[in-house]
Amino acid sequence: MEAMSATGARGEPAGAQERGVVLVVEDDPLLQRALGRLLRSAGHRVELFDSVPAFLGSALPEEATCLVLDLHLPDGNGFEILDDLEARGTPVSAVVITAHGDVPTTVRAMQKGAVELLEKPFDNRRLLASVADGLARASRARQL
Repeated sequence: MEAMSATGARGEPAGAQERGVVLVVEDDPLLQRALGRLLRSAGHRVELFDSVPAFLGSALPEEATCLVLDLHLPDGNGFEILDDLEARGTPVSAVVITAHGDVPTTVRAMQKGAVELLEKPFDNRRLLASVADGLARASRARQL
């Protein structure tokens, strides 16, 4: 049994609830698990999704949220998720990840409120810094 002082709800590191939630939408199971481990090791609460419908069918957390979002998914694309969140008026920041980045895609992601667009393979430190920035922005937006 894990000590309560070492972990919070769902087995996240202590203090993870104060940092907000990171929602990962990635269809590659290996990358999805690696992202989950990386983000949890940095103290974040993490929820994993492998498809657009799985994400859109879920309830969003009440606290500050940052989305780590793959743009190219087999059942749709990440812009569908960003469009849905925008239509709901949900203050969620996004870090977009893609293997096929170009200027028009980057511009569109930024227009949709992305904090950063990272091309795969990306530097883990840059991802963590972008997620921290995204959570801070989401927290400020929820306070307005």
